[in-house]
Amino acid sequence: MCKNAELINDLRTEVVREIYMTCKIARIRIAKIVEVRSFANKLDDLESLLEVIDFIDKKLDAFRAKYKKLKQKEEQRVKAAKAKPKEPII
Repeated sequence: MCKNAELINDLRTEVVREIYMTCKIARIRIAKIVEVRSFANKLDDLESLLEVIDFIDKKLDAFRAKYKKLKQKEEQRVKAAKAKPKEPII
């Protein structure tokens, strides 16, 4: 979704918010699993879980970067529209 977004409103939909929050929650839960397993010396799947955390982090960072870029673009568009002088109606 992030790659296809052209306007900031594309990233402000309910579906996008739900996906974003689900990813954040999944990352927190996986990190907690890694923490518990490392304390218990159960190092079996830690490598794969850490890879999943890295993958989620990369996707969340990409989303934040795209959101920031589109937000700046929107702000510039609004600023340009406000700065443009209105022609008098004759």
